[in-house]
Amino acid sequence: MSVYDEINQINNLKTVVLELCKRISILENNILKPDDYSMAVDTNDNFHPIRIQSRRKLNTNIYNSTNDSDTSVIVSGENCVINDSSTNLSSIISGKANTITKSDNSNIIGGSGNTIDSGVHNIIGGGIGNNIDTSSEYSEILNGTGNTIEKGEYSLIASGENNNIQNSLYSFIGSGESNEITNTSISSVISGGLQNDINHSENSFIGSGEQNKIISSNDSFIGGGDSNKINNTPYGFIGNGDDNNIEASSKHSCIVNGNSNYISNSINSFIGSGGVNKITSSKISFIGGGNSNTISTDSDNSVISGGNNNKIDDSQYSIISGGKHNNINTKSHYSSIIGGTDNTISNSSQYTSIINGNSNTIDLYSDTYPKTYIGYDCNLKDKYDNPNIFSVRPKMVNSMPNLKNALSISVDTSNNEIYLWLGETLCCSGNYV
Repeated sequence: MSVYDEINQINNLKTVVLELCKRISILENNILKPDDYSMAVDTNDNFHPIRIQSRRKLNTNIYNSTNDSDTSVIVSGENCVINDSSTNLSSIISGKANTITKSDNSNIIGGSGNTIDSGVHNIIGGGIGNNIDTSSEYSEILNGTGNTIEKGEYSLIASGENNNIQNSLYSFIGSGESNEITNTSISSVISGGLQNDINHSENSFIGSGEQNKIISSNDSFIGGGDSNKINNTPYGFIGNGDDNNIEASSKHSCIVNGNSNYISNSINSFIGSGGVNKITSSKISFIGGGNSNTISTDSDNSVISGGNNNKIDDSQYSIISGGKHNNINTKSHYSSIIGGTDNTISNSSQYTSIINGNSNTIDLYSDTYPKTYIGYDCNLKDKYDNPNIFSVRPKMVNSMPNLKNALSISVDTSNNEIYLWLGETLCCSGNYV
């Protein structure tokens, strides 16, 4: 082959290459000039390899556009766009209809319909319809559908659907659906679940579950469950369960489990489990479990260990240890009911006790004389109508209504006498100071 023939062949190949470049430039909406490409020909006998070298960026799939962003690149994909001359050093690796606008050093790896708008150093890994916008920096959405980070610096959504981090730094949503961290909830976490919400609460955590909420409660925790809520209570804790609620300045309070338990305006208080238990306006108080137990109205440092429908009201340092329908009320401080049914200590009966039994009542006279009743339906007065301050009435005596207490101690305030009774028999008496 003559030199003239080789030159003609090279010119024909150059014409083909330029035509290919023209078609590529039309597809990418970026008209290229012939001198944008150079050709190098190496000849070795009859072998003629040709190298085409681009002098400018080249988008390599259909209908993609980098518009005026000269330092950004779209590697592959369809209908992907990098907008605005202020978008620098950003990239779309693949996918369909992904968009980066006014976002330096940001990347969309793949997926469809994902958007990064107005921020720096943001990443969307994949998924559909995910969005990072409004001045978010150093934030990431790894996957999922319809997830959004808005004004969220150093925040991350790993996956899930319609999850949202808004105006909250250093926050994380792991997965789930329609979970939200919003309103300056700095360094907060929702691991998963459905419609969980952390609002205006720093350093707070929801593990999982549905419709759990932490509102205006820094450093609070909900492990899981359904419709649990911590509101306006820093350092609150709900482990699990349904419809449990800690609110109104109940700092450092805890509900471990159960349903419809409630702590309000009671700092350092605790409900272990059970249902419909309540502590209100009573700091450092404790309900271990059971159902429908209540500590209320300035009953500080009081305890109901369990049982059903037991109540301590306006009585500090008091205890009900099990049983049902037992009641300590009306400033009966330092009093206790240990089990039993329908027992009552009331009307300023301080330093008194009922140990087991049923239908025992301590009322009045107790500011001066502490009382203790043990057993069933103890007689409250001796045969001289003096008040008993100590009575023991076993069930076997209670079955014989004609008998009095098995053992009792009474006082006669008119002459400062104290009496010891065995049944109806007076064993001894004496004066007291």
